[in-house]
Amino acid sequence: MILPLLAALLLSTTFLQAHPSVGDPDEVTEHRGPLTDEGLVDELPTPQALPRTPSADQKPTAVLKGHKNPVSLVAFSPDGSMLASAGWNDSTEHTTELKFWDTATGTPLGEFGEFAPAFTDMAFSPEELSLLARSQSEQEPRHMAINLLTGASTLQGDTDRNWGAEESEPTSPLGGHDSDVLCVVFSPDGQRMAAGTREGLVHLWDNASLEDRRAAEVYREEALPRLEERVARALTESDQPVAALKALLDSESVTPRDREIMVQIALGFGLKRQAARRAGERAGLDVTGGSPTFMAPARYGAPRASAPLTIDGELNEADWGRAPWTTPFVDIEGDAKPLPTHATRARMLWDDDFLYVAAELTEPHIWGSLTKHDSIIYRDNDFEVFLDPEGDGLWYGEIEINALGTVFDLQLDKAYQHGGRPIIDWTPADLRSAVSIHGTVNDPSDVDQGWTVEMAIPHSALADHAGVAMPPRPGDVWRINFSRVHWQLDIVDGAYVKRPKTPENNWVWTPQFAVNMHKPRHWGFVEFLPAE
Repeated sequence: MILPLLAALLLSTTFLQAHPSVGDPDEVTEHRGPLTDEGLVDELPTPQALPRTPSADQKPTAVLKGHKNPVSLVAFSPDGSMLASAGWNDSTEHTTELKFWDTATGTPLGEFGEFAPAFTDMAFSPEELSLLARSQSEQEPRHMAINLLTGASTLQGDTDRNWGAEESEPTSPLGGHDSDVLCVVFSPDGQRMAAGTREGLVHLWDNASLEDRRAAEVYREEALPRLEERVARALTESDQPVAALKALLDSESVTPRDREIMVQIALGFGLKRQAARRAGERAGLDVTGGSPTFMAPARYGAPRASAPLTIDGELNEADWGRAPWTTPFVDIEGDAKPLPTHATRARMLWDDDFLYVAAELTEPHIWGSLTKHDSIIYRDNDFEVFLDPEGDGLWYGEIEINALGTVFDLQLDKAYQHGGRPIIDWTPADLRSAVSIHGTVNDPSDVDQGWTVEMAIPHSALADHAGVAMPPRPGDVWRINFSRVHWQLDIVDGAYVKRPKTPENNWVWTPQFAVNMHKPRHWGFVEFLPAE
């Protein structure tokens, strides 16, 4: 396995000397206009289709931002569809931060966190699911083969003295840079060039026309819901998920561009979970019992109800007994934070009129204060449902409820981070909800068991913007997530009071890897099962 990786490194990379400093931490892609036909640097590789190296006054196709440190290494995947960039920290730790990008659109795919010591070379494996990196420790050089899906790595002493790629420097300045260029690499097919800079940026040039690049962006956005579901199914429904993913990627029904995007989706899933686990380990948490790091967002099969349900919060119909509970909720940041102190789980059913949702919330002190519809319910302890039938992050619904049964419902035309507009006056005409209390509300003198939630969410309320068939059909898949907001309370003069200057806990079905529920790409997959 090592020899093909070394060959990929030697054939596909050209590195320059690195001199790190501090860069821009914001992960943003800036798109520029199309390339012009300028002169080529003679010392760099020149296959027939090589993009001509830009002149000093020429802007790159895209500027990729996100590194905190100077970008000292860049490497293309063998098919040129992905770019890995490494920022080197020249402090006493000498660490490397790794980020990954879709080269067709400049979309950030995720990051691998930091390694010590710093990398001096790196290359993708031929199948693009692993990365080989070489580091220079104080004792001896060593290399590491990293599985990008699972985070597993093998570390060995470097016995191959022919490892390093030959370094060279261009004889003329590269275009569009405001600081020193630290590394340059061409894609194996010669269609793209990338350069890393001292200020922590990656500049990308692409031989494709502006129209082709825009078409790639449109195709990616349109294909993501369909391809994310296929990748998630492979990763969550097999006891050998890596093998199942590779079988999917090798399927004759998968087009080359779809394969590129599916690899990127899988890596994005894995990288987020790995970063969370490493953060938890650094915080001293025991993450050994967590879910596998390569797992996609959670998946659930919702049985079809045999008859309409009575929405009273009791969950005593026989149909609820056929609906499995979800896995226990976890912290919204995943393994980066401790497990919840109180258990939460949910279950789902459906019929031609409604999606039925039930939740069970363990709670020793049941509290609520808001009684007016469309109050900001998460200021109380609450349970929340997020629904995106089309799975594209556009026009999704949110419904919140507290222990008093007060509801806050709204729609968004897209996620807040993309300029989404909350439509608070959205109130589903036939929404039904109920809460059942197992204990007492707002009575600190006793210890409660918890509360259950039951909802019937009408399909008709989502039909205008669903983008998919309504009512759903057996086999359809929606993106859904659940959240529980829980505040720390003190008892003052016989009443519950929020603990001052203490943030809320956010516990979810499938992690978001940030304190932000409005990242629909991390919501779970719910499949509507046929009648038994």
